[in-house]
Amino acid sequence: MGNYQYTDLWEKYRPVITKLIKDGGGSYPLYKGEFEQRGNRDSYSFSMTIVDGMVPELGGSAVARDLKTVLDGSESFRKYAAGKTIGLRLTSSFTLEVTIA
Repeated sequence: MGNYQYTDLWEKYRPVITKLIKDGGGSYPLYKGEFEQRGNRDSYSFSMTIVDGMVPELGGSAVARDLKTVLDGSESFRKYAAGKTIGLRLTSSFTLEVTIA
């Protein structure tokens, strides 16, 4: 698989992420098999802090890199992320956790 193998998957979950941000945080279970079909990684988990809609680059994580690509291209994400500090974490059990500070 080449670059951006997870973008279509994150595009699928983008409305969920946006809703969790809009609702003040929460968690959502993702499906491990969807990730494994796209790549062979030792770990898919990551965490990032998004400040005022600015998604950081996480070196070494294609999963996070592709999420950044999707969120950077989303007007609805930027709208709900503006003025907030958002913690976004994908756990090793494939739960997406969103916290708003």
